[in-house]
Amino acid sequence: MKTPTLFLGGIAVVALRVLSLEGASLGAETRGPEDLAVEDCLSQGVVVEEFEVPIGITRPKRLVVECEGERIQAIFKHVDKVKRGRTRFSSGRSELNFTDSYKYERAAYLLDRVLGIHRVPVAVIRKIKGRDGALVQWLENASMEAQLGRSLTTQERIDLAHQKSTMHLFDALIYNTDRRTENWLIGHDDLRLYLIDHSRAFRTQTELPEDFAKRPARISRSVYTRLQDLSDASVTDLLEGLIDKDQIRALLARRDLILQKISQDIETHGPDTILSD
Repeated sequence: MKTPTLFLGGIAVVALRVLSLEGASLGAETRGPEDLAVEDCLSQGVVVEEFEVPIGITRPKRLVVECEGERIQAIFKHVDKVKRGRTRFSSGRSELNFTDSYKYERAAYLLDRVLGIHRVPVAVIRKIKGRDGALVQWLENASMEAQLGRSLTTQERIDLAHQKSTMHLFDALIYNTDRRTENWLIGHDDLRLYLIDHSRAFRTQTELPEDFAKRPARISRSVYTRLQDLSDASVTDLLEGLIDKDQIRALLARRDLILQKISQDIETHGPDTILSD
């Protein structure tokens, strides 16, 4: 993933205190120098600008963080709620024991890197103005498809569809219930797909989402291997303090079903259709 374009300009410094980073050292070998540099800046840098974000249900803050004379943009998300019982939404959908947590942003980022997908922006846990939250890298050179300013070619749409297959698999693994069109972006320069907003993921359902279960999977061989390598111990070490034991058990149960599905899809459609280099 590219480090976002840095820009100049700033106003009064906002006082802050850094929390220790869950998973900061665990899985670090799967995060490259650019990721670790952005993590360090987001966790240690000084907030010099703050903006209201007029969109989004949880009303996150858009911040500018300065690190050794350079500046990057980020979103600060602080919602952390649990609703026991059944929650009904305006769409007609309902959910048992609904959760919406900033911690899942960090969890999704770490898991994305361990799997070698590299589509989720860097996210760290931090306290700002006395409030705990996730500070998430803002992707400046990416936007929703409708905002690209041009139509995609046939080949570009094919390439995007392949990337979306990985997105659907990742969403099935973490049981993300909020992958709206606003929650995936396309890079302006390389048409790379980026995945944002994971605060409504990591559900405790042990089945696969229906939309994923009914379509053939498509996955790179390297991601397939890393998916197989996930274990209770490795996921617990990686995501400790971010998701609980029930969520980890459910994630691994879904992983097992995903592996079964991939095996069945390979048998039905052939390995070259399902697995890519």
